[in-house]
Amino acid sequence: MNPHQLAGFCGLLFAVLSCGQDTDGNKGGKATTQQDIKGLISAVEQMQSTRPPTHPPARARPLPSGRKSFGGINVAEPDGWQPATPSSSMRVAEYHMAGARPQDKEATLAVFAGKMGSVEANVNRWFGQFTPADGGQKGDPGRRWEKKVDGMEVVFVDISGTFAPNMGMSQQGNTPPAENYRMLGAIVDFGPKFFYFKLTGPRDTVGLWTASFEQFIEGIKRD
Repeated sequence: MNPHQLAGFCGLLFAVLSCGQDTDGNKGGKATTQQDIKGLISAVEQMQSTRPPTHPPARARPLPSGRKSFGGINVAEPDGWQPATPSSSMRVAEYHMAGARPQDKEATLAVFAGKMGSVEANVNRWFGQFTPADGGQKGDPGRRWEKKVDGMEVVFVDISGTFAPNMGMSQQGNTPPAENYRMLGAIVDFGPKFFYFKLTGPRDTVGLWTASFEQFIEGIKRD
């Protein structure tokens, strides 16, 4: 309550109490009624409701120039990455990366958010989508490593071989396996949810963007 409101409250209180004196000893006096008390309470509540907040309301922190928010984390979009309309409602964002030659097939980065199973379950599913080109054991066609980014745990994978996207998934479809493919993946543990990043495409095309992908993930910041 500011000083002006306090002064008004004290004046109102004095007026009510004065009216509440016993009329036997006061000419023209008026006994305080229940309606008077209710009026006083209503006036006090109104003063309280108009009281300015002690702290200013929280505001979203503006992002630095050139960064994009995915709803919890924000990223810097690298040069050469072409933003595209997500091909699925499950995708938060999608980017396309060109190959070295015009005829080369492009690579696609898909970004998802949520908690679609544990980190290990997703990593195992990604590995299960590849068969090593050298005839190695299915399910182990690449490497995995971990790192902290802005205080968040991140699991990286780098997988190569014949890619069968429908393997290990409940998704319908019959996409034929693609040879000489590569996937760079990362799962960021934001806490309330995970962010999943999957860069998939021909081995040579993905190879052009390997350093860019790793720098992109390592540059992630909390909103």
